[in-house]
Amino acid sequence: MRPALRLLLALAVLLGWWVVAPDARACACGAVEPADGHRLSADGEQAAIVFDGTRQTTAISMGLEGDGEELAFLLPVPATAELSLAPDDLFTVLDKHTRPEVRTEYRYLPVLMGGPGDGAPGGAPGVDVTRRQQIGDYDVAELSGEPGAVGTWLEQNGFRVREEVLAGLGVYLEEGWRVLAVRLVLDAVPDGPSQPLVATFATDHAVYPMRLGATATRSQAVRLYVLAEHRVVAEVEGSDALRVRYAGPPPAAMDVLGSLPGEPVLTAFDDSLNPRSIDGDVLFTVDPAGDVPYRQVRVVVEDRSWVTLVGVAGVLLLAHLALLTLGLVSLRRTA
Repeated sequence: MRPALRLLLALAVLLGWWVVAPDARACACGAVEPADGHRLSADGEQAAIVFDGTRQTTAISMGLEGDGEELAFLLPVPATAELSLAPDDLFTVLDKHTRPEVRTEYRYLPVLMGGPGDGAPGGAPGVDVTRRQQIGDYDVAELSGEPGAVGTWLEQNGFRVREEVLAGLGVYLEEGWRVLAVRLVLDAVPDGPSQPLVATFATDHAVYPMRLGATATRSQAVRLYVLAEHRVVAEVEGSDALRVRYAGPPPAAMDVLGSLPGEPVLTAFDDSLNPRSIDGDVLFTVDPAGDVPYRQVRVVVEDRSWVTLVGVAGVLLLAHLALLTLGLVSLRRTA
């Protein structure tokens, strides 16, 4: 469908999806190593969520770099999910719509000290392959059942998953969740954005699976866009609330994921989390401050200390000339 895919619609590490490599191994940082030795690496992740009170629609994308052409990843979902694809430019539009306001400040005083600068077999005993679906370039199997059996199925089908990741999946399975085992086969080396993969499922509360992110070895940037009836707060179990980037009306492009009645609010979050601080998923609650519009402000400091330095030099020069003049006058009077 699209020969170029640097942004994979996969959530790795922090966003709850766990990237693995078919017939290869997954590194803790989210990097993957396909069977032929070529490499793919994760470079940030983002998701767009629409929640109407009973159903949630989530589109997810992850930046990828490398020269491999095959990737697999896992996504826990609380219920059976309907899958679809979103437009290629969805996250580009969302990024532009929620972009921080840039303000320029001028610094006139010099800084004297440094500052901060293949088709898979059927299910093994104990695992239920409830559905198999090909959508675009994605081959998706929905799994449920006993954690050990699910792990065996994944191994038999080329998903190499570390023990700590399997342990995290086990928690979801024991709570009745499903696991989407997704294989993406490209027809060329990724060199551009992929078409986002969308999952829609029933739930009585908006949630973003993040428990698997605790097994990562480095902090990960995370970008979430949440459209709901009101502005929301995103809190990660075991960590602080995510930093808000934008709160206000959504762009029309968000309608592809579902529309809400009234005047829904889009809340965008942009943050970085330490895996050691993650104990669970991202949960969303109504912001107690209300639907107050907000746009992050990014201050750009322009150094104009040269103006001050030139001014000081001018004053010193004038003072020097004044003293010189007074000295000459004094000498003439005494002569």
